[in-house]
Amino acid sequence: MLLIPAQLIIKLHRIEFHHLIVVLAFANYECGTLPSTFPKSVKANRISGGSVAIPNSLPYQARLVMEKMGNKIKLCGGTLVELKPGNGSQWVLTAAHCTYYAEYRNNFAPEKVEVILGAHRPNEKESTQLRVGAKRIISHPRYDDAAIVYDLSLVLLKEYVIYNNEIRSACLPKVNEPVPLDVPCFASGWGLTYHGGRGSDVLRVAEMKILPKDECRIKPEEHAIVFCAYGVDRSATCQGDSGGPLVCLIDNKATLYGIVSFGPPMCGDARHSVKFAKVPAMLEWVQDTARSIDSTVPVVPRFEPKPSEQKVDQKGTQPSPSVTPGRVDVGQKDIMKDLPKIPTRDNVKDTPNNYKGSDVFNFIHRDSFPSESKFPDLEQIMSDFMSPGAGGMKGGSFFNSPRVFIETKTVNRLPSVSRSRSDLAFANYECGTLPSTFPKSVKANRISGGSVAIPNSLPYQARLVMEKMGNKIKLCGGTLVELKPGNGSQWVLTAAHCTYYAENNFAPEKVEVILGAHRPNEKESTQLRVGAKRIISHPRYDDAAIVYDLSLVLLKEYVIYNNEIRSACLPK
Repeated sequence: MLLIPAQLIIKLHRIEFHHLIVVLAFANYECGTLPSTFPKSVKANRISGGSVAIPNSLPYQARLVMEKMGNKIKLCGGTLVELKPGNGSQWVLTAAHCTYYAEYRNNFAPEKVEVILGAHRPNEKESTQLRVGAKRIISHPRYDDAAIVYDLSLVLLKEYVIYNNEIRSACLPKVNEPVPLDVPCFASGWGLTYHGGRGSDVLRVAEMKILPKDECRIKPEEHAIVFCAYGVDRSATCQGDSGGPLVCLIDNKATLYGIVSFGPPMCGDARHSVKFAKVPAMLEWVQDTARSIDSTVPVVPRFEPKPSEQKVDQKGTQPSPSVTPGRVDVGQKDIMKDLPKIPTRDNVKDTPNNYKGSDVFNFIHRDSFPSESKFPDLEQIMSDFMSPGAGGMKGGSFFNSPRVFIETKTVNRLPSVSRSRSDLAFANYECGTLPSTFPKSVKANRISGGSVAIPNSLPYQARLVMEKMGNKIKLCGGTLVELKPGNGSQWVLTAAHCTYYAENNFAPEKVEVILGAHRPNEKESTQLRVGAKRIISHPRYDDAAIVYDLSLVLLKEYVIYNNEIRSACLPK
Protein backbone atom coordinates (compact mmCIF):
# COMPACT_ATOMS: atom_id res chain seq x y z
CA MET A 1 0.00 0.00 0.00
CA LEU A 2 1.32 3.43 -0.90
CA LEU A 3 0.35 6.20 1.47
CA ILE A 4 -0.07 9.65 -0.05
CA PRO A 5 -1.25 12.91 1.55
CA ALA A 6 -4.84 13.81 0.79
CA GLN A 7 -3.70 17.04 -0.84
CA LEU A 8 -2.20 14.95 -3.61
CA ILE A 9 -5.04 14.52 -6.10
CA ILE A 10 -4.08 11.53 -8.17
CA LYS A 11 -4.99 9.40 -11.12
CA LEU A 12 -2.49 8.90 -13.87
CA HIS A 13 -1.18 6.69 -16.59
CA ARG A 14 2.36 7.98 -16.33
CA ILE A 15 4.19 10.93 -14.88
CA GLU A 16 7.73 11.11 -16.17
CA PHE A 17 9.98 13.42 -14.19
CA HIS A 18 12.65 15.48 -15.87
CA HIS A 19 15.89 13.47 -15.92
CA LEU A 20 18.78 15.37 -14.38
CA ILE A 21 21.70 13.58 -16.06
CA VAL A 22 24.97 14.53 -14.41
CA VAL A 23 28.12 13.61 -16.34
CA LEU A 24 30.86 14.06 -13.83
CA ALA A 25 33.93 12.86 -15.70
CA PHE A 26 35.49 10.18 -17.85
CA ALA A 27 37.09 8.06 -15.16
CA ASN A 28 36.11 4.43 -14.70
CA TYR A 29 36.04 3.17 -11.13
CA GLU A 30 35.19 -0.50 -11.48
CA CYS A 31 34.66 -2.48 -8.30
CA GLY A 32 37.87 -3.55 -6.61
CA THR A 33 40.13 -1.14 -8.50
CA LEU A 34 42.94 -0.20 -6.16
CA PRO A 35 45.19 2.82 -5.76
CA SER A 36 48.93 2.37 -6.25
CA THR A 37 49.30 2.65 -2.47
CA PHE A 38 47.46 -0.63 -1.84
CA PRO A 39 49.84 -2.89 0.16
CA LYS A 40 51.68 -5.53 -1.86
CA SER A 41 52.71 -7.17 1.39
CA VAL A 42 52.67 -6.22 5.06
CA LYS A 43 55.69 -6.87 7.23
CA ALA A 44 54.10 -6.50 10.64
CA ASN A 45 50.95 -8.11 9.42
CA ARG A 46 48.62 -8.07 12.37
CA ILE A 47 45.74 -5.64 12.65
CA SER A 48 46.29 -6.09 16.37
CA GLY A 49 49.42 -3.98 16.63
CA GLY A 50 50.14 -4.42 12.89
CA SER A 51 51.01 -2.14 10.02
CA VAL A 52 49.49 1.26 9.55
CA ALA A 53 47.79 1.43 6.16
CA ILE A 54 48.79 4.19 3.77
CA PRO A 55 45.92 6.72 3.98
CA ASN A 56 43.08 5.89 1.56
CA SER A 57 44.86 2.83 0.18
CA LEU A 58 41.85 0.67 1.12
CA PRO A 59 39.01 2.67 -0.49
CA TYR A 60 36.31 0.05 0.25
CA GLN A 61 36.86 0.20 4.04
CA ALA A 62 33.96 1.45 6.14
CA ARG A 63 33.55 2.15 9.82
CA LEU A 64 30.23 1.74 11.61
CA VAL A 65 29.46 3.80 14.70
CA MET A 66 26.39 2.63 16.62
CA GLU A 67 24.89 4.69 19.41
CA LYS A 68 23.88 2.77 22.54
CA MET A 69 22.10 3.86 25.69
CA GLY A 70 23.94 6.18 28.06
CA ASN A 71 26.02 7.88 25.33
CA LYS A 72 27.97 4.68 24.74
CA ILE A 73 28.96 3.58 21.27
CA LYS A 74 29.76 0.33 19.52
CA LEU A 75 32.39 0.34 16.76
CA CYS A 76 32.77 -2.09 13.88
CA GLY A 77 34.22 -2.36 10.41
CA GLY A 78 32.39 -2.77 7.12
CA THR A 79 32.86 -2.93 3.37
CA LEU A 80 31.32 -0.83 0.62
CA VAL A 81 30.07 -3.23 -2.05
CA GLU A 82 28.47 -2.85 -5.47
CA LEU A 83 25.33 -4.93 -5.94
CA LYS A 84 24.44 -3.55 -9.36
CA PRO A 85 26.52 -1.72 -11.96
CA GLY A 86 26.78 2.02 -11.46
CA ASN A 87 29.01 4.92 -10.58
CA GLY A 88 28.51 4.41 -6.87
CA SER A 89 26.83 2.27 -4.25
CA GLN A 90 24.34 2.45 -1.41
CA TRP A 91 25.28 -0.82 0.33
CA VAL A 92 27.70 -1.82 3.07
CA LEU A 93 28.32 -5.37 4.30
CA THR A 94 29.24 -5.99 7.93
CA ALA A 95 28.84 -8.65 10.60
CA ALA A 96 25.38 -9.36 12.01
CA HIS A 97 26.78 -9.38 15.54
CA CYS A 98 27.84 -5.76 14.91
CA THR A 99 24.38 -4.51 14.05
CA TYR A 100 22.75 -6.64 16.76
CA TYR A 101 21.90 -4.79 19.99
CA ALA A 102 22.07 -7.61 22.50
CA GLU A 103 20.24 -5.77 25.26
CA TYR A 104 17.21 -5.35 23.00
CA ARG A 105 17.62 -8.64 21.10
CA ASN A 106 17.21 -6.79 17.83
CA ASN A 107 19.20 -4.74 15.35
CA PHE A 108 20.10 -1.15 16.12
CA ALA A 109 17.57 1.34 14.86
CA PRO A 110 18.93 2.75 11.56
CA GLU A 111 18.91 6.30 12.93
CA LYS A 112 21.41 5.17 15.59
CA VAL A 113 23.96 4.00 13.01
CA GLU A 114 26.48 6.15 11.13
CA VAL A 115 28.80 4.83 8.43
CA ILE A 116 32.13 6.55 7.79
CA LEU A 117 33.78 6.13 4.38
CA GLY A 118 37.06 7.46 3.01
CA ALA A 119 38.60 7.64 6.48
CA HIS A 120 42.10 6.98 7.79
CA ARG A 121 41.72 8.71 11.16
CA PRO A 122 37.95 8.40 11.72
CA ASN A 123 38.07 10.22 15.07
CA GLU A 124 39.35 13.35 13.34
CA LYS A 125 37.99 15.55 10.57
CA GLU A 126 39.46 14.58 7.20
CA SER A 127 38.62 16.12 3.83
CA THR A 128 38.31 12.66 2.31
CA GLN A 129 35.67 11.45 4.78
CA LEU A 130 32.01 10.94 4.02
CA ARG A 131 29.63 10.26 6.90
CA VAL A 132 26.33 8.68 5.92
CA GLY A 133 23.42 7.54 8.05
CA ALA A 134 21.85 4.12 7.73
CA LYS A 135 18.43 3.83 6.17
CA ARG A 136 17.83 0.15 6.74
CA ILE A 137 19.64 -2.78 8.39
CA ILE A 138 18.93 -6.38 7.41
CA SER A 139 20.63 -9.32 9.12
CA HIS A 140 20.75 -12.79 7.64
CA PRO A 141 17.51 -14.55 8.68
CA ARG A 142 19.49 -17.51 10.06
CA TYR A 143 21.85 -15.41 12.18
CA ASP A 144 22.27 -16.91 15.65
CA ASP A 145 23.71 -14.54 18.25
CA ALA A 146 24.64 -17.39 20.56
CA ALA A 147 26.44 -19.52 17.98
CA ILE A 148 27.63 -16.56 15.82
CA VAL A 149 26.70 -18.25 12.53
CA TYR A 150 25.38 -16.64 9.37
CA ASP A 151 27.11 -13.58 10.76
CA LEU A 152 26.24 -11.14 7.99
CA SER A 153 24.25 -7.90 7.78
CA LEU A 154 23.37 -5.61 4.89
CA VAL A 155 23.27 -1.88 5.59
CA LEU A 156 21.37 0.32 3.14
CA LEU A 157 22.78 3.85 3.28
CA LYS A 158 20.63 6.97 3.22
CA GLU A 159 22.64 8.29 0.30
CA TYR A 160 23.86 6.83 -2.96
CA VAL A 161 27.62 7.26 -2.59
CA ILE A 162 29.46 8.34 -5.75
CA TYR A 163 32.89 6.73 -6.18
CA ASN A 164 36.00 8.87 -6.09
CA ASN A 165 39.70 8.38 -5.48
CA GLU A 166 39.20 7.68 -1.78
CA ILE A 167 35.88 5.80 -1.79
CA ARG A 168 35.22 2.77 -4.00
CA SER A 169 33.56 -0.59 -3.60
CA ALA A 170 35.16 -4.01 -3.26
CA CYS A 171 34.20 -6.63 -5.83
CA LEU A 172 32.04 -9.57 -4.82
CA PRO A 173 32.92 -13.18 -5.68
CA LYS A 174 30.61 -15.58 -7.47
CA VAL A 175 27.85 -17.30 -5.51
CA ASN A 176 29.26 -20.32 -3.63
CA GLU A 177 32.72 -19.76 -5.08
CA PRO A 178 35.47 -21.50 -3.01
CA VAL A 179 37.67 -19.17 -1.00
CA PRO A 180 41.16 -18.91 -2.54
CA LEU A 181 44.07 -20.46 -0.64
CA ASP A 182 47.11 -19.24 -2.54
CA VAL A 183 46.55 -15.56 -3.34
CA PRO A 184 47.38 -12.45 -1.31
CA CYS A 185 44.56 -11.59 1.12
CA PHE A 186 44.24 -8.68 3.54
CA ALA A 187 42.14 -7.82 6.59
CA SER A 188 41.87 -4.28 7.91
CA GLY A 189 40.30 -2.22 10.67
CA TRP A 190 40.63 0.15 13.62
CA GLY A 191 40.41 -2.49 16.36
CA LEU A 192 42.44 -2.81 19.55
CA THR A 193 46.17 -2.84 18.91
CA TYR A 194 46.77 -5.35 21.71
CA HIS A 195 44.69 -7.25 24.22
CA GLY A 196 43.32 -4.88 26.84
CA GLY A 197 44.52 -1.87 24.87
CA ARG A 198 42.62 0.84 23.03
CA GLY A 199 41.34 1.07 19.50
CA SER A 200 43.70 2.24 16.81
CA ASP A 201 43.47 5.89 15.77
CA VAL A 202 44.58 4.98 12.26
CA LEU A 203 43.53 2.28 9.82
CA ARG A 204 45.70 -0.83 10.06
CA VAL A 205 46.06 -3.70 7.64
CA ALA A 206 47.14 -7.34 7.99
CA GLU A 207 48.16 -9.83 5.35
CA MET A 208 46.23 -13.04 5.97
CA LYS A 209 46.65 -16.69 5.03
CA ILE A 210 43.41 -18.64 4.52
CA LEU A 211 43.54 -22.08 6.09
CA PRO A 212 42.43 -25.28 4.38
CA LYS A 213 39.18 -26.69 5.65
CA ASP A 214 40.82 -29.47 7.66
CA GLU A 215 42.92 -26.96 9.62
CA CYS A 216 40.01 -24.73 10.56
CA ARG A 217 38.79 -25.70 14.06
CA ILE A 218 35.07 -25.19 13.89
CA LYS A 219 32.02 -27.44 14.00
CA PRO A 220 31.69 -29.58 10.86
CA GLU A 221 28.34 -28.03 9.96
CA GLU A 222 29.86 -24.54 10.07
CA HIS A 223 32.39 -25.10 7.30
CA ALA A 224 29.81 -24.13 4.67
CA ILE A 225 29.47 -20.60 6.07
CA VAL A 226 32.72 -19.95 7.98
CA PHE A 227 36.41 -20.11 7.10
CA CYS A 228 39.60 -19.53 9.09
CA ALA A 229 42.66 -17.40 8.43
CA TYR A 230 45.63 -16.13 10.36
CA GLY A 231 48.25 -13.45 9.92
CA VAL A 232 51.30 -14.85 8.18
CA ASP A 233 53.24 -14.23 11.38
CA ARG A 234 50.47 -16.08 13.30
CA SER A 235 48.78 -13.00 14.70
CA ALA A 236 45.11 -12.02 14.65
CA THR A 237 42.39 -9.42 14.49
CA CYS A 238 41.05 -7.88 17.68
CA GLN A 239 37.96 -6.22 19.14
CA GLY A 240 36.74 -3.39 16.93
CA ASP A 241 37.86 -5.13 13.74
CA SER A 242 34.61 -7.14 13.66
CA GLY A 243 32.54 -6.68 10.52
CA GLY A 244 35.56 -5.55 8.55
CA PRO A 245 36.72 -7.00 5.24
CA LEU A 246 39.00 -9.79 4.21
CA VAL A 247 39.74 -9.13 0.55
CA CYS A 248 41.84 -11.21 -1.82
CA LEU A 249 43.51 -9.92 -4.95
CA ILE A 250 41.81 -11.56 -7.92
CA ASP A 251 43.00 -10.17 -11.26
CA ASN A 252 44.52 -7.36 -9.19
CA LYS A 253 41.10 -6.36 -7.85
CA ALA A 254 40.06 -6.39 -4.20
CA THR A 255 37.42 -9.11 -3.92
CA LEU A 256 35.50 -9.58 -0.68
CA TYR A 257 35.55 -13.19 0.54
CA GLY A 258 35.23 -12.76 4.30
CA ILE A 259 33.72 -10.63 7.05
CA VAL A 260 35.59 -10.59 10.36
CA SER A 261 33.35 -12.62 12.68
CA PHE A 262 35.27 -13.63 15.81
CA GLY A 263 38.79 -14.40 16.90
CA PRO A 264 40.70 -15.84 19.81
CA PRO A 265 39.84 -14.66 23.33
CA MET A 266 43.26 -13.01 23.55
CA CYS A 267 44.10 -10.61 20.73
CA GLY A 268 47.05 -11.85 18.70
CA ASP A 269 46.92 -15.35 20.21
CA ALA A 270 49.08 -17.34 17.76
CA ARG A 271 47.46 -20.63 18.80
CA HIS A 272 44.11 -19.72 17.27
CA SER A 273 43.00 -18.42 13.88
CA VAL A 274 40.40 -15.78 13.13
CA LYS A 275 36.95 -16.86 11.94
CA PHE A 276 35.37 -15.14 8.96
CA ALA A 277 31.82 -15.22 7.67
CA LYS A 278 32.06 -16.77 4.20
CA VAL A 279 30.64 -14.20 1.77
CA PRO A 280 30.25 -16.49 -1.32
CA ALA A 281 28.08 -18.87 0.73
CA MET A 282 25.63 -16.10 1.65
CA LEU A 283 25.91 -13.99 -1.49
CA GLU A 284 22.69 -15.26 -3.04
CA TRP A 285 20.78 -14.02 0.03
CA VAL A 286 22.61 -10.68 -0.22
CA GLN A 287 21.67 -10.21 -3.87
CA ASP A 288 18.06 -11.32 -3.43
CA THR A 289 17.61 -9.06 -0.41
CA ALA A 290 19.06 -6.00 -2.13
CA ARG A 291 16.95 -6.68 -5.22
CA SER A 292 13.78 -6.95 -3.16
CA ILE A 293 14.48 -3.66 -1.41
CA ASP A 294 15.20 -1.92 -4.69
CA SER A 295 11.82 -3.10 -5.93
CA THR A 296 9.78 -2.14 -2.88
CA VAL A 297 11.04 1.35 -2.06
CA PRO A 298 9.45 3.88 -4.43
CA VAL A 299 11.52 6.70 -5.85
CA VAL A 300 10.09 10.05 -4.81
CA PRO A 301 11.00 13.32 -6.55
CA ARG A 302 12.75 16.04 -4.63
CA PHE A 303 10.91 19.34 -4.59
CA GLU A 304 11.94 22.86 -3.83
CA PRO A 305 12.61 23.54 -0.14
CA LYS A 306 9.42 25.30 0.81
CA PRO A 307 5.72 24.37 0.86
CA SER A 308 4.06 25.30 -2.42
CA GLU A 309 2.36 23.69 -5.38
CA GLN A 310 3.67 22.34 -8.62
CA LYS A 311 1.23 21.47 -11.38
CA VAL A 312 1.92 18.42 -13.49
CA ASP A 313 -0.09 17.37 -16.50
CA GLN A 314 -0.59 13.62 -16.73
CA LYS A 315 0.33 13.42 -20.38
CA GLY A 316 3.41 15.61 -20.22
CA THR A 317 6.66 15.82 -18.38
CA GLN A 318 7.61 17.78 -15.31
CA PRO A 319 10.38 20.12 -16.47
CA SER A 320 11.44 21.30 -13.02
CA PRO A 321 15.20 21.00 -12.39
CA SER A 322 14.48 20.56 -8.69
CA VAL A 323 13.69 16.87 -9.03
CA THR A 324 16.21 14.08 -9.10
CA PRO A 325 16.24 11.37 -11.75
CA GLY A 326 13.19 9.28 -11.22
CA ARG A 327 10.08 7.97 -12.83
CA VAL A 328 6.75 7.14 -11.32
CA ASP A 329 5.16 4.41 -13.41
CA VAL A 330 1.69 3.62 -12.16
CA GLY A 331 -0.93 1.84 -14.21
CA GLN A 332 -4.52 3.07 -14.14
CA LYS A 333 -5.86 -0.31 -13.09
CA ASP A 334 -3.18 -0.80 -10.46
CA ILE A 335 -3.48 2.42 -8.55
CA MET A 336 -7.17 2.73 -7.74
CA LYS A 337 -9.11 0.48 -5.45
CA ASP A 338 -11.83 1.34 -2.95
CA LEU A 339 -10.63 4.84 -2.24
CA PRO A 340 -12.53 7.19 0.05
CA LYS A 341 -13.70 10.57 -1.16
CA ILE A 342 -10.99 13.18 -1.09
CA PRO A 343 -10.97 16.91 -1.78
CA THR A 344 -10.78 17.45 -5.52
CA ARG A 345 -10.44 20.21 -8.05
CA ASP A 346 -13.61 21.62 -9.62
CA ASN A 347 -13.16 19.71 -12.86
CA VAL A 348 -12.75 16.34 -11.16
CA LYS A 349 -15.60 14.10 -10.10
CA ASP A 350 -15.95 12.95 -6.52
CA THR A 351 -14.54 9.44 -6.82
CA PRO A 352 -10.94 8.84 -7.87
CA ASN A 353 -12.02 6.06 -10.21
CA ASN A 354 -13.64 8.73 -12.38
CA TYR A 355 -10.52 10.87 -12.75
CA LYS A 356 -9.60 11.67 -16.32
CA GLY A 357 -6.27 11.61 -18.09
CA SER A 358 -6.27 15.37 -18.50
CA ASP A 359 -6.57 16.13 -14.80
CA VAL A 360 -3.91 18.26 -13.19
CA PHE A 361 -2.17 17.08 -10.03
CA ASN A 362 -0.96 19.16 -7.16
CA PHE A 363 2.22 17.93 -5.60
CA ILE A 364 2.61 19.16 -2.06
CA HIS A 365 6.20 20.03 -1.34
CA ARG A 366 7.94 19.19 1.89
CA ASP A 367 10.02 21.71 3.76
CA SER A 368 13.58 21.42 5.10
CA PHE A 369 15.33 19.53 2.35
CA PRO A 370 19.12 19.90 2.48
CA SER A 371 20.56 22.74 0.48
CA GLU A 372 23.04 20.55 -1.35
CA SER A 373 21.64 17.87 -3.64
CA LYS A 374 23.35 14.62 -4.45
CA PHE A 375 23.05 12.29 -7.39
CA PRO A 376 20.82 10.44 -7.10
CA ASP A 377 19.25 12.14 -4.09
CA LEU A 378 17.25 9.24 -2.65
CA GLU A 379 17.87 9.82 1.05
CA GLN A 380 14.77 12.01 1.32
CA ILE A 381 12.17 9.33 0.65
CA MET A 382 8.97 10.76 2.12
CA SER A 383 7.24 8.38 4.47
CA ASP A 384 3.88 9.34 2.98
CA PHE A 385 4.93 7.53 -0.16
CA MET A 386 6.31 4.42 1.54
CA SER A 387 4.56 1.09 1.75
CA PRO A 388 3.78 0.51 5.45
CA GLY A 389 6.84 -1.14 6.93
CA ALA A 390 9.03 -0.70 3.87
CA GLY A 391 12.50 0.51 4.76
CA GLY A 392 11.62 0.16 8.43
CA MET A 393 9.14 3.02 8.11
CA LYS A 394 5.40 3.30 8.37
CA GLY A 395 3.17 5.62 6.46
CA GLY A 396 2.30 8.94 8.02
CA SER A 397 1.13 12.38 7.05
CA PHE A 398 3.16 15.57 7.30
CA PHE A 399 -0.04 17.53 7.01
CA ASN A 400 -3.18 17.99 9.09
CA SER A 401 -5.38 16.23 6.59
CA PRO A 402 -7.08 12.88 5.98
CA ARG A 403 -4.79 10.11 4.82
CA VAL A 404 -5.39 8.40 1.53
CA PHE A 405 -4.23 4.82 0.95
CA ILE A 406 -3.53 3.70 -2.57
CA GLU A 407 -2.87 0.10 -3.53
CA THR A 408 -0.43 -0.47 -6.36
CA LYS A 409 1.22 -3.45 -7.96
CA THR A 410 3.57 -1.37 -10.04
CA VAL A 411 6.95 -0.59 -8.52
CA ASN A 412 8.51 2.82 -8.89
CA ARG A 413 12.14 2.50 -9.84
CA LEU A 414 15.06 4.70 -10.72
CA PRO A 415 15.45 4.56 -14.49
CA SER A 416 18.65 3.37 -16.08
CA VAL A 417 20.76 6.31 -17.18
CA SER A 418 21.50 6.35 -20.90
CA ARG A 419 25.17 7.01 -20.41
CA SER A 420 28.07 4.60 -20.27
CA ARG A 421 29.46 3.80 -16.88
CA SER A 422 32.71 5.56 -17.72
CA ASP A 423 30.77 8.83 -18.07
CA LEU A 424 29.56 8.66 -14.50
CA ALA A 425 32.58 8.89 -12.27
CA PHE A 426 34.36 11.47 -10.15
CA ALA A 427 36.78 14.05 -11.51
CA ASN A 428 38.23 17.30 -10.29
CA TYR A 429 37.22 20.26 -12.44
CA GLU A 430 39.14 23.16 -10.93
CA CYS A 431 37.66 26.59 -11.40
CA GLY A 432 38.46 28.16 -14.75
CA THR A 433 39.43 24.92 -16.53
CA LEU A 434 38.42 25.38 -20.12
CA PRO A 435 37.47 23.05 -22.96
CA SER A 436 39.67 22.88 -26.05
CA THR A 437 36.94 24.78 -27.90
CA PHE A 438 37.47 27.94 -25.84
CA PRO A 439 38.18 30.77 -28.33
CA LYS A 440 41.84 31.77 -28.65
CA SER A 441 40.83 34.92 -30.51
CA VAL A 442 37.59 36.31 -31.92
CA LYS A 443 37.68 38.26 -35.18
CA ALA A 444 34.42 40.11 -34.71
CA ASN A 445 34.81 40.56 -31.00
CA ARG A 446 31.65 42.41 -30.11
CA ILE A 447 28.85 40.53 -28.33
CA SER A 448 26.38 42.68 -30.30
CA GLY A 449 26.65 41.13 -33.74
CA GLY A 450 29.91 39.38 -32.91
CA SER A 451 31.08 35.81 -33.38
CA VAL A 452 28.95 32.84 -32.47
CA ALA A 453 30.59 30.87 -29.65
CA ILE A 454 31.35 27.21 -30.21
CA PRO A 455 28.65 25.35 -28.22
CA ASN A 456 29.65 24.84 -24.57
CA SER A 457 33.04 26.49 -25.03
CA LEU A 458 32.18 28.95 -22.22
CA PRO A 459 31.15 26.53 -19.45
CA TYR A 460 30.82 29.25 -16.77
CA GLN A 461 28.14 31.18 -18.68
CA ALA A 462 24.71 31.46 -17.06
CA ARG A 463 21.44 32.92 -18.23
CA LEU A 464 18.92 34.41 -15.81
CA VAL A 465 15.24 34.44 -16.67
CA MET A 466 13.13 36.61 -14.36
CA GLU A 467 9.34 36.57 -14.44
CA LYS A 468 7.65 39.98 -14.28
CA MET A 469 3.99 40.93 -14.02
CA GLY A 470 1.75 40.15 -16.97
CA ASN A 471 3.76 37.14 -18.14
CA LYS A 472 6.64 39.37 -19.18
CA ILE A 473 10.21 38.30 -18.60
CA LYS A 474 13.54 40.00 -18.03
CA LEU A 475 16.71 38.34 -19.36
CA CYS A 476 20.27 38.74 -18.11
CA GLY A 477 23.59 36.97 -18.12
CA GLY A 478 25.52 35.58 -15.17
CA THR A 479 28.62 33.63 -14.20
CA LEU A 480 28.90 30.41 -12.22
CA VAL A 481 31.61 30.97 -9.59
CA GLU A 482 33.26 28.80 -6.95
CA LEU A 483 33.31 30.37 -3.49
CA LYS A 484 34.72 27.33 -1.71
CA PRO A 485 36.68 24.33 -3.03
CA GLY A 486 34.59 21.44 -4.28
CA ASN A 487 33.41 19.53 -7.31
CA GLY A 488 30.57 21.94 -7.95
CA SER A 489 29.05 25.27 -6.98
CA GLN A 490 25.80 26.84 -5.83
CA TRP A 491 26.58 30.47 -6.65
CA VAL A 492 26.07 32.76 -9.66
CA LEU A 493 27.27 36.36 -9.97
CA THR A 494 25.24 38.84 -12.00
CA ALA A 495 24.48 42.57 -12.13
CA ALA A 496 22.38 44.07 -9.35
CA HIS A 497 20.32 45.98 -11.93
CA CYS A 498 19.35 42.58 -13.38
CA THR A 499 17.87 41.24 -10.16
CA TYR A 500 16.32 44.60 -9.20
CA TYR A 501 12.56 44.90 -9.70
CA ALA A 502 10.03 47.41 -8.38
CA GLU A 503 12.27 48.93 -5.72
CA ASN A 504 13.40 45.52 -4.54
CA ASN A 505 14.94 42.29 -5.83
CA PHE A 506 12.87 39.75 -7.68
CA ALA A 507 11.39 37.08 -5.43
CA PRO A 508 13.69 34.01 -5.75
CA GLU A 509 10.82 31.82 -6.98
CA LYS A 510 10.48 34.16 -9.98
CA VAL A 511 14.06 33.58 -11.11
CA GLU A 512 15.42 30.64 -13.11
CA VAL A 513 19.09 30.14 -13.97
CA ILE A 514 20.07 28.23 -17.10
CA LEU A 515 23.52 26.60 -17.25
CA GLY A 516 25.22 24.60 -19.99
CA ALA A 517 23.21 26.29 -22.72
CA HIS A 518 24.02 27.39 -26.25
CA ARG A 519 20.46 27.92 -27.50
CA PRO A 520 18.64 28.63 -24.23
CA ASN A 521 15.24 28.96 -25.89
CA GLU A 522 15.46 25.39 -27.11
CA LYS A 523 15.80 22.06 -25.33
CA GLU A 524 19.42 20.92 -25.19
CA SER A 525 20.76 17.81 -23.50
CA THR A 526 23.56 19.86 -21.94
CA GLN A 527 21.25 22.34 -20.21
CA LEU A 528 20.53 22.48 -16.52
CA ARG A 529 17.76 24.75 -15.26
CA VAL A 530 17.91 25.64 -11.59
CA GLY A 531 15.71 27.87 -9.49
CA ALA A 532 17.05 30.60 -7.24
CA LYS A 533 16.98 30.10 -3.50
CA ARG A 534 18.20 33.54 -2.44
CA ILE A 535 19.23 36.80 -4.12
CA ILE A 536 21.55 39.27 -2.38
CA SER A 537 22.50 42.58 -3.97
CA HIS A 538 25.46 44.68 -2.84
CA PRO A 539 24.25 46.85 0.07
CA ARG A 540 25.62 49.98 -1.62
CA TYR A 541 23.95 49.34 -4.98
CA ASP A 542 22.32 52.52 -6.33
CA ASP A 543 19.74 51.94 -9.05
CA ALA A 544 19.87 55.55 -10.19
CA ALA A 545 23.65 55.81 -10.46
CA ILE A 546 24.17 52.10 -11.31
CA VAL A 547 27.13 51.71 -8.96
CA TYR A 548 28.16 48.64 -6.91
CA ASP A 549 26.21 46.81 -9.59
CA LEU A 550 26.62 43.27 -8.30
CA SER A 551 24.27 40.54 -7.05
CA LEU A 552 24.87 37.08 -5.67
CA VAL A 553 22.36 34.37 -6.56
CA LEU A 554 22.26 31.25 -4.38
CA LEU A 555 20.90 28.34 -6.41
CA LYS A 556 18.44 25.79 -5.07
CA GLU A 557 20.77 22.98 -6.03
CA TYR A 558 24.48 22.31 -5.67
CA VAL A 559 25.52 22.00 -9.32
CA ILE A 560 28.10 19.30 -10.03
CA TYR A 561 30.69 20.28 -12.64
CA ASN A 562 30.80 18.44 -15.94
CA ASN A 563 32.18 19.01 -19.41
CA GLU A 564 29.58 21.66 -20.19
CA ILE A 565 29.17 23.36 -16.80
CA ARG A 566 32.12 24.67 -14.75
CA SER A 567 32.88 27.76 -12.72
CA ALA A 568 35.06 30.72 -13.57
CA CYS A 569 37.92 31.52 -11.21
CA LEU A 570 37.78 34.61 -9.02
CA PRO A 571 40.68 37.07 -8.70
CA LYS A 572 42.31 38.08 -5.44
